[in-house]
Amino acid sequence: LVVDSKRDKQLLDEKVESVGCRMEEMKNQLDWMKQSMSSNTQKTELLLENTKRLKELFQRVDQIEAFVNLVSRNIDLLEQSVTNAEKTLDPSALQKMFKVLPGLRKTSKTTNTPSNWPRPDIFSTSDYFQPTSISNPDVDNVQQ
Repeated sequence: LVVDSKRDKQLLDEKVESVGCRMEEMKNQLDWMKQSMSSNTQKTELLLENTKRLKELFQRVDQIEAFVNLVSRNIDLLEQSVTNAEKTLDPSALQKMFKVLPGLRKTSKTTNTPSNWPRPDIFSTSDYFQPTSISNPDVDNVQQ
């Protein structure tokens, strides 16, 4: 029986090198998976944070929608009041009434309200809007 140790050593070296290459590839894949998982964790945290911001934004939109509905109802009441005034008052009294309405005033400071025309009760914007600065950091962050 003849044993060729050089050949056996060479085969063994090749197998060790092959296993070493596979181990290196597995190590690289594990490193990549760790980095990927870390990145996904960060993205998930960012997504959760942005979800909270979106919920807050949706609540604000709902509040604005409710306010718009309130304004719409007030406009409807005001239009109905003007229609009733047109039916019941003469034109000169109607002109005096328009001087009382905000936004329809001319330069005169007359505030004579006809005694038989009740001024409609409308909302005050100061009840709904607080003075704020021009830039809102919450909104700016959501836009990013």
